[in-house]
Amino acid sequence: MVAAAAAAQAARNAEEKKKAESGGKKPKSKTRTAPEGEERPPTCWDKANSYKLPKQQLMKDFYEHPKTQKFVASLICLNFLCTIIEKQMDPPMGEKYADTWQIFNDLFNVVFLGELAINYWGHAYFQFFTSSWNVFDCIVCTMGALGLARVELRPPLTLLRCFRAFRVFRLFKRIPSLNKIMVSLAKAVPGVVNAFAIMLIVMSIYAIIAVEFFAEFGKAGYYNTTIKLTDNTYETVQIDSTTARGMFYGFEYYGAFDRALYTLWQVLTGESWSEAVARPLIFGTDSIYAEANAPWIASFYFVSFLMVNGIVLINVVVAVLLEKMVADDPDDDEEEEEGEGDDAADQVTYVAEVEATKLGGVHAVNGGDANVAALAARLDRLDKRFDEQQRLLEKVLAALDGGAATRNGMAVEELH
Repeated sequence: MVAAAAAAQAARNAEEKKKAESGGKKPKSKTRTAPEGEERPPTCWDKANSYKLPKQQLMKDFYEHPKTQKFVASLICLNFLCTIIEKQMDPPMGEKYADTWQIFNDLFNVVFLGELAINYWGHAYFQFFTSSWNVFDCIVCTMGALGLARVELRPPLTLLRCFRAFRVFRLFKRIPSLNKIMVSLAKAVPGVVNAFAIMLIVMSIYAIIAVEFFAEFGKAGYYNTTIKLTDNTYETVQIDSTTARGMFYGFEYYGAFDRALYTLWQVLTGESWSEAVARPLIFGTDSIYAEANAPWIASFYFVSFLMVNGIVLINVVVAVLLEKMVADDPDDDEEEEEGEGDDAADQVTYVAEVEATKLGGVHAVNGGDANVAALAARLDRLDKRFDEQQRLLEKVLAALDGGAATRNGMAVEELH
């Protein structure tokens, strides 16, 4: 029958689609799957993680309990607050109240080392190192252990003391909302890096142009500008071009590529750039060393730079960052769609098998010739209805081909 054949064909199509999708995807795990009925042989990683410490599960449950995580987060915040107070009351190295700060520092170091030990106890042996947050905790606590051992570090190793300020980053592992933001930022890094690369290229182009046009502006020690006098007349005067650092204007701001690039960065920050960076070029002239420069060239240069880099490309960076942060996890969506597709394929396959079994005369499904006869009669009615609809469709198509055309459209003649 037509319905049974259609159901069987739909089942075959669903199975072929499932196989094609599974064949085109990358395997999520490198572990080889054993055939059905056989157990997968344990890998070296499985064997390494099979060894457990005494009461390891108890320690894991205790460490991952919400109250424990909140308590550790409170200690991290308190430690961060103590560091802020130290740098506020006793800068720069806390030498005035050194004993007090040392007591607080040792106390937090001991507590955090104990917290790290409990964490490792609950996730031993190698499972502990699969989390990047745990590796970060190890680094920070190692710096704290060196402080407890009173190890004197020589420069530049003294910079490792700065790791104390990074302890607050451990909050991101314990507060889900902060952790979600950090994960989203990490996902957005590739796209944002590309956007920053475009910005850097455009800034480099403008820096090269600035060196060629403005590098020798004011090299003679002055530049000319026009001022308005009290009697509404104009006079050209010489303005000293020496900066506060004893260099002439063009050399300090645009004398080399790196200086021009930094000047353009100052323009992007908006920090008092117009008066110091742009206006001498817009209102001044230097016919001796910078003949190519003109006020309209400088005006167009800075306005176009701000429009391209300060407005367009900065918003591109923000757009890329927001797009990556609000995007859903594609892996979860693929798994859900994959699961729905499997369920649909299984249902179609089951219906096709039941119908084929009934039509073949096997009585094991519902048991009885009456059910087979009723199903066959129903399928016959469906076939007749399908034939009627097909004939009606042929008549409609014929009428559309030979029907009369009107201004408002095509009119199909009445079908009898």
